Amino acid sequence: NLRNPLVGAFYQFLTTLLAKVMTLKTLRPELEYVEDLKSQVKSQDMAISYVEKNLEDLTSTLNQKKLELSQVDMKNQELNPRLETTEIDHLRSKEIIDPISEQTRRLEEKYAVHELRSNNLDGDAIFFAGTLVYLGPYEFGFKKDTRRYWAKLLS
Repeated sequence: NLRNPLVGAFYQFLTTLLAKVMTLKTLRPELEYVEDLKSQVKSQDMAISYVEKNLEDLTSTLNQKKLELSQVDMKNQELNPRLETTEIDHLRSKEIIDPISEQTRRLEEKYAVHELRSNNLDGDAIFFAGTLVYLGPYEFGFKKDTRRYWAKLLS
């Protein structure tokens, strides 16, 4: 039967086909592994594109923050001379206000003393007037000494 060329060719074809099928069966795990690798590469490509998008967003945000920072720096440079001038004005004001505050304190102390004296002024005046009337007929030196004595007591 194998001597017939048609049967021989068919036999050879079947043998080749069987060999290819057997090769495919042995290659199937490798093909599955290649498909798995393709899937992993696709997942990694998606992850890379996600990271690239996030990187673009972060770069954009960073550039925006740099711009805002440069605007703040410009504003600081604009305000620094004003701040220095304000600090100098504050120190000058302090030089003026401190002596005024001290003078105010002294005046308040004097006012408190005068207020205390003014509360007693009517009684002191009546008492002194009575003393002068009483001392009326005495000589001038005695009256003068008495007035000093009363003035000392009343102050």
